[in-house]
Amino acid sequence: MKNGPTSVYFRRSSPRREVAQRRGTRLARGVRAAHFPFLKTIEEFDFSYQSTLRLTTIGSLLAPDFVTEGNSVILEGKTSRGKTHLAVAIAYRALQNGFDARFVNCAELIDDLSRASREGRLRDALHDYVRPNVLVVDEVGYLTSTSSTTDTSESAP
Repeated sequence: MKNGPTSVYFRRSSPRREVAQRRGTRLARGVRAAHFPFLKTIEEFDFSYQSTLRLTTIGSLLAPDFVTEGNSVILEGKTSRGKTHLAVAIAYRALQNGFDARFVNCAELIDDLSRASREGRLRDALHDYVRPNVLVVDEVGYLTSTSSTTDTSESAP
């Protein structure tokens, strides 16, 4: 084995590269598990299009404390204003900060839990949504409910 400067450099840089690679792998795995409809970051958000919103306004949502303190946020507004982009970006930042995240459309969430309830596996289905540190439920405003989806008489076991 050669003991020149190249091999010394390799030994010193190898642990850093491995840590970076593992972090990248963990992040990629987290993105797949989150089921994002697309991947957008806060840096890609066009704040000039949304005149009432500033990065400083939502900065606390991007910090690890937002998750560890168990906080919630509701993004409300007209269609096509970037709410989904912001929700994905906040959840992606949580992944970067070492947390788990899950994205789901509200109608899909209700359909999944309703089906699981009918099949007697509600507890298992709920686990998929309560396990992640961050849960994004999108398109709540588009929801139309039926009596079977709004029945709250049955509770989870």
